[in-house]
Amino acid sequence: MVMFNNMERNFITQGFFSLVVLALLPNFPCLDLTSIKPWKVGQEDKLCDAGATMLLQLSTKIHKTAVEAGSDSTRLSTCFQKGVDVCHNDCFENSAVCKKFNFVARYGQRALYGQVLHLGYDPGSRTLCITGKGFQTRGQSTVEMIKDAVRSLDKDCKSLSPFGHKTIFTADTSDCSHDMAFSAVDKWGDGCKTKLIPDFSFYKWPEAGLLPDYKSLTSVLASLSSHPAAEQRCGWVGNMNMSAVRRQFASQFEHSALFDIVTPESNSGPGGQGGRISMEDQVKRWACFVELPARGYSGRVPYL
Repeated sequence: MVMFNNMERNFITQGFFSLVVLALLPNFPCLDLTSIKPWKVGQEDKLCDAGATMLLQLSTKIHKTAVEAGSDSTRLSTCFQKGVDVCHNDCFENSAVCKKFNFVARYGQRALYGQVLHLGYDPGSRTLCITGKGFQTRGQSTVEMIKDAVRSLDKDCKSLSPFGHKTIFTADTSDCSHDMAFSAVDKWGDGCKTKLIPDFSFYKWPEAGLLPDYKSLTSVLASLSSHPAAEQRCGWVGNMNMSAVRRQFASQFEHSALFDIVTPESNSGPGGQGGRISMEDQVKRWACFVELPARGYSGRVPYL
């Protein structure tokens, strides 16, 4: 379990969101170090630690702009005639450029509605084509983070090189058959080449009652955490059926004075629905949190 004090919470709220958004597309060089090129002569390319394949801190801040529906050109760069167009959903289906990647022909309707995002980049038109929707709004939130990432790349005069097909698994845990995922497990012992990227909840996860979005909610949580909690014990709230370790924990500490265990009837929705407790009320109620994995890691972790 990792806990953050108020100063660390402020760091997450003010800085880490821009870091993870910025780091999303620069993580492509972990797959191929030629995938991204500095625009200016002599500018160092330190976007990825190829040995450890870890995301590095990047100093550039995200330029705050409104996100428009459909094709989303960054239009921020002074180095390029046009910004990168991120083409998703209806834009993808109607784009002549995106049709050249043949994702639908190769993967069928799964390419449009499955839990894998399929990506291809055309440098001539500066179009990043993305198809796939996934479970809940996970796919769309991931796409919004990608849009912020390419805005920052354009602003920093960095350009993607062409790639024909990359995949992002948007469900809980990849089996290591995808290029990128939020978490991955090597079930076959062959070595996992899937690169881990910041997950969709760093943008927003409304289905989990984390409202209205990551930046707004973490700001509220940071403010609430500056006051003493109502109960000086640790709390855990979740669905026990999601993993054996959750069931074991709930069974072992059900009557412990140190832990407050809540198992809501409902698995989705806002606080107060089906016994659910909002993140704001959790921070007010408990002095510390217990985090336990489900099918992936706990979705509450990014908000700590």
